[in-house]
Amino acid sequence: MAIVRSRTYQIKPIADIMLRSKINPKEARKQLHAEDFKLLKKQETEEMDKDYEREQAWGYSADDVERWNEKEETRKE
Repeated sequence: MAIVRSRTYQIKPIADIMLRSKINPKEARKQLHAEDFKLLKKQETEEMDKDYEREQAWGYSADDVERWNEKEETRKE
């Protein structure tokens, strides 16, 4: 396993992600960055005294909701 050196990411979390998901280091960094972004966004919304889940729901369109409901119906069957 290659050692990943970075200023913003520690070696251990990237290694853990790589071992869990068995993906290459670049994908592990992308995944770690996405997780960090999500946590940062959640922290920012909570600091503004807003509900994080409700803020996320604003990103979905009616078509997205309909597609999701159709998927849920097919899973129940």
